[in-house]
Amino acid sequence: MKKLKDYIQKIDDFLYKWVKILIPPQTSSWQTFFLVSISSFFLAQFANAPFLQIILKTLGWLFALISVHWWTFQNSDKVSIAKQFFIGPWLTGLLVCLVLLKEWIVPYPDRVLIYTAASWPLVSVAIAIWPRFSDPGVRFVGTDDDPEKYQKIIDNRRDIMLLVLGNLILSCWLRFYFIVAKWVELSYPSR
Repeated sequence: MKKLKDYIQKIDDFLYKWVKILIPPQTSSWQTFFLVSISSFFLAQFANAPFLQIILKTLGWLFALISVHWWTFQNSDKVSIAKQFFIGPWLTGLLVCLVLLKEWIVPYPDRVLIYTAASWPLVSVAIAIWPRFSDPGVRFVGTDDDPEKYQKIIDNRRDIMLLVLGNLILSCWLRFYFIVAKWVELSYPSR
């Protein structure tokens, strides 16, 4: 009887911890989008019309992506490598690629991994640099004579170019890996 009570107490503590995390502290939070995405997926299971199922699943994925993106930016200290490199856009980019390619674009399930690996760095870098372009204070052309402002502009350009080129190289290497793996598979079949 004591073991059963302890077991029920552990389950209760576990559920309390997760409910405490998932209850939104305010209306506008990542938890709200997560709960809306879960409810959208739940409603899609009971929809009779295929068109309605597609709409509800699409909205569920959209809200889930917004929730994950919001959570990564809100918890940037937890989603960083050695407190220096923030990997939130790359997590969101991976989910975007998986959702887009698995659900809508690629009709062959065996090719989803190949196309996801090749497009993931490019989608992620677009997500990473988007805030730099949407910020109204960002400038890319230096017209002022202030050397400090000009140095910030140069640093911003350099960071964006390093991100884009580094992820372009990563995308090429990932695609090259799958090409070589296919060559090896065709050249050396297992017996």
